[in-house]
Amino acid sequence: KTSMAASEKQRIAEAALKLIRPRDIVYLDGGSTVLALARLLTAHTQLTVVTNSLRVAQVFSSGGPRMILTGGECRLISQTVVGPLTRAVLEQMHLDLAFMGTIGVSAAQGMTTTDPAEAFTKEQAMARASRTVLLADSSKFGKTSFVRFGTLKNLSAVISDKLMPSAERKAFQRAGVETVLV
Repeated sequence: KTSMAASEKQRIAEAALKLIRPRDIVYLDGGSTVLALARLLTAHTQLTVVTNSLRVAQVFSSGGPRMILTGGECRLISQTVVGPLTRAVLEQMHLDLAFMGTIGVSAAQGMTTTDPAEAFTKEQAMARASRTVLLADSSKFGKTSFVRFGTLKNLSAVISDKLMPSAERKAFQRAGVETVLV
């Protein structure tokens, strides 16, 4: 997945980087687009990053921002830790920004993923964040997966590429979601 739409994911990550202030507490979800953002944060040592992603943890394993792992059950396919055990850490946190990935998203169905435990953890992180930003390339729009983890009401912003479907873009904007296309 990391190689699919790689240039779009990189541009999305670069746009997301502009939203982060030096001392922010940032949640980085699993997913290849969020991972691209993590790679841009290695020199940002004043940040605190909270993550459930083993891949993000690997990026910061030899230096970078202060990193806090959520704990939880390891989901091998996504290389994330998910489920009810993540609540113990996340419910203690205040997050300035949560950067979320998704399997599918539409104005009608919201954000969806393949696993209920993963959806649970995503909901926990979004509930603790002042701002939630969805990072999703245009291939994710109009798709619905198994379990919903949020609606447009949960989002402050979406960052996508210029091929985001026009109808979806307009629906996000009508819902008050800042829409950034790169």
